Amino acid sequence: MDTLDDVLLDAAEKMDRTLKVLKEQFAGLRTGKASPALVENVQVSYYGTPTRLRDIAGISAPEPRLLVAAHIIPDRDRRGQPEVSNGIAMSTLHHAAYDANLMGIDPDGKVHINHELLEIHDGPMLAALPNIKGSRMTMPSSPGFRPNRDYLAERFDQFKLVA
Repeated sequence: MDTLDDVLLDAAEKMDRTLKVLKEQFAGLRTGKASPALVENVQVSYYGTPTRLRDIAGISAPEPRLLVAAHIIPDRDRRGQPEVSNGIAMSTLHHAAYDANLMGIDPDGKVHINHELLEIHDGPMLAALPNIKGSRMTMPSSPGFRPNRDYLAERFDQFKLVA
């Protein structure tokens, strides 16, 4: 029969493991914020075996608190569902520009900046925008994690009307 110390030690170890799992799960609940914790426990098929994404891929963000999950088709549209194919992780500044159609992304992932925005010289805040003009998004290798090309095309058409 176990002593009281053995029972308490076993209970403490189980509580520590439970708290660790709970913290990992809470890390993925930062609504509206793109963070590596949001996807690291996603199960993917790895050679036919369900595997956590973090076990087969390095997931990082330079400063995850400045990343947000931007909808391609806005959530006010019935198709604007919170799905991987309808989202792009980007900085808060780029998200604001994207939502205002000051920045567009074509179906091939090429970034376009509204010419009026490029003419503004306000110092460091907008200085990074010309550097990303013409660059291409890095697309996930798995097709299931890529943005929907039709959604990108539709949203890019809206950008072109404004730009």
